[in-house]
Amino acid sequence: MKSQIVMPIKDGILLGVLQLINFVGDRDFTKTDLKHAMMVSQMLAKQFRSELQSTHGPYDFLVQKNKISSQELEDVQNKVGLYGGSVSRILMEDFGIDADTIGASLKYYYRVPYIKYQPRHVLPSELFENIGVSYLRKNLWLPVAGNKEEAVILIDDPSDYQRIMEIQGVLNARNYAFRVGLPEHIQMFLRDDEGTDAEAGFDDVFSRLEEQGNVEVESEEEQEEESLAATSAIIQLVNRMITEAHLLGASDIHVEPGKDQAPGIVRIRVDGICRELLKVPKEHTSALIARIKVISRLNIAERRLPQDGKCKLKVRGKKLELRVATVPTVNGESAVLRLLAAGSAMPLEKLNLSVPNYNKIVELSGHPHGLLLVVGPTGSGKTTTLRGVLGFINTPDRKIWTAEDPVEITQPGLQQVQVLPKINFTFATAMRAFLRADPDVILIGEMRDHETASIGIEASLT
Repeated sequence: MKSQIVMPIKDGILLGVLQLINFVGDRDFTKTDLKHAMMVSQMLAKQFRSELQSTHGPYDFLVQKNKISSQELEDVQNKVGLYGGSVSRILMEDFGIDADTIGASLKYYYRVPYIKYQPRHVLPSELFENIGVSYLRKNLWLPVAGNKEEAVILIDDPSDYQRIMEIQGVLNARNYAFRVGLPEHIQMFLRDDEGTDAEAGFDDVFSRLEEQGNVEVESEEEQEEESLAATSAIIQLVNRMITEAHLLGASDIHVEPGKDQAPGIVRIRVDGICRELLKVPKEHTSALIARIKVISRLNIAERRLPQDGKCKLKVRGKKLELRVATVPTVNGESAVLRLLAAGSAMPLEKLNLSVPNYNKIVELSGHPHGLLLVVGPTGSGKTTTLRGVLGFINTPDRKIWTAEDPVEITQPGLQQVQVLPKINFTFATAMRAFLRADPDVILIGEMRDHETASIGIEASLT
């Protein structure tokens, strides 16, 4: 077999392949020939770029059209690199650039056709065999047309060779045609494929809100607020917001009112870092908060005091519990929803404790008396740790009482009590009651005052 040189014609993305098969005189190719071939491929890549009028970055077309400055684009890309998210979502939400314009920019760069989201598009079921939707959602690609002879693939980055090789291994089609799309549109196609028509995209929800009129909660009347909070679009917006946060693995959802006429912002905390999920028009922010208060059984007429509550939901067949806290601010009420996995607590052995710490906790939890304090900042896993310990010692021979605000995770075999400070049913009051109710183990959700701490110490000595 004679020697060959195969060189990609590449300038950011693959534009072609240069193949040298024969050499005059039938001699083998040398390193000098390889160097010359590389120079030729680079020259061809630049010429191809020029002839095709292609851009040098996925979003350069937007800069050329004065939709965004190069410095602003660089800031957006740096923000996404640090905190995650997608460039296209920020461009649409913060800069008002429509999806088709962003799609055109991607088309000019990747030199493949752009496909936008089409609600009634039927995906090829033949190509979805043995492929999980969660896998496609995570890897941001899906087959949108074709069959095993030629599959048409929608992907957010057609220059990602590693993903393309993986796609070829997964689908095993004879030929492939690639199309470029926005990450948000790919997710919407996949949601449709799961049969979740009720969970429309945020754009569709906001369109329905506009159709129902610009409403703003101004009246203090509970009936009027409840009516606004119960409009179909607001209900759908809250459901959609919680579903999206759950899919992205968020631990918390923050609903924050904007200053003056600025839109409200919904942020989610993923892996400990807050990032923006969407903006809510000012006229709908109050109704959104009211809806959250309705589902968590809070007093929607009281907007001057902080309130705490919880609610249970089912998202895609999985039960979720939400712990809700509302706080009045100078711009209006703000709400924070913590997403909790409903049902059984995490077993102690799955908390990823070191072996010495695990053995020590097992030993301490077996003592008939004493005090075990679990402390740490918000979100560090205090409740999860305590639940794991209670699950470990929860046997028929032990009577266990808990006082919590709110009761986050319900567990069979425990007597769990919700404290109500409004009627003076505090942690201290609950502990006094527990001591008269023949306890073996008492769990107190918080020790933030002298009285509760004092009773706790005394209880641990009895």
